[in-house]
Amino acid sequence: MIEMPLDGIPTFPGYRHIGLGDRPQLEGLFNTYPTEVSERTFASLFVWRAYNRSYLSQLDGHLLLFWYKQRFERCILEPVGPDPASAIDVLMSEEKRPLLPFSGVIGMVDPLVSGMRKRGLVPEPLRDEWDYVYRTEDLVKLEGPEYHTKRKEMKKATSEHDRSTSR
Repeated sequence: MIEMPLDGIPTFPGYRHIGLGDRPQLEGLFNTYPTEVSERTFASLFVWRAYNRSYLSQLDGHLLLFWYKQRFERCILEPVGPDPASAIDVLMSEEKRPLLPFSGVIGMVDPLVSGMRKRGLVPEPLRDEWDYVYRTEDLVKLEGPEYHTKRKEMKKATSEHDRSTSR
């Protein structure tokens, strides 16, 4: 397995809060191992740290991102690294499973989902957890009743900006 430099990040089962100084390292990892999961960005992890929502750890050359969602309690986002399925295998092993401070893995997308199926595991899709996807044209126009709230928020933000810049 390829070893990634994960300087200053504790080895599992240890973990710590994310800090501003982690930004270059994490953004480098996220660029090397991209995903479609919106929570797996430095900004999201950093903003939610104040609510004890995000923690960092490492296991076998993979970055582990512990996340908190009330529905699941503590969980883990898809591991970041060359072979996230192998990191999940290790986490679910009889040796590591008792050390897990979380309920499961969330935010898995292909190719990891396909890889897990090949290992005989069946990840369960959680439709309520899917990210919203908008058509660009819809966001530009914000037409129709489904965009009422967005138009209202846009108008408020614009008027507040106009007031602050006219001083």
